[in-house]
Amino acid sequence: MSQMISFILFFALLFPFIEKMSSNLVKDSLIESTTELKDQLEKATSMDQLIDILKKQQYYSFFRISLINTQGLVVFDTHMGRLLGDQFEPYYHTEHSEIAEARKNGVGYVIATSDTFG
Repeated sequence: MSQMISFILFFALLFPFIEKMSSNLVKDSLIESTTELKDQLEKATSMDQLIDILKKQQYYSFFRISLINTQGLVVFDTHMGRLLGDQFEPYYHTEHSEIAEARKNGVGYVIATSDTFG
């Protein structure tokens, strides 16, 4: 019985550390993936080339990719384009905490429930 209690207690104490470590691993993986994508995007010379690169990339990324101009308007979005199809209207304004963080620090990250997809 004492071994069982020790086992449960050990995992109970370990749980917060595992959660923090897994969150950091996901964040680091996203930063690495987006850094590679950013390197590809920097080769583009026009907005159309940027969008073409993102359209090709969207099937290889498990995360949502949005192209936002300096005015904060969404020019292209991988998931909204798939959701709305031809009805997708670019150049809509969006404001998210991760966007503000990315503009300030170069990287923005948040785990949250999507308002669009629930």
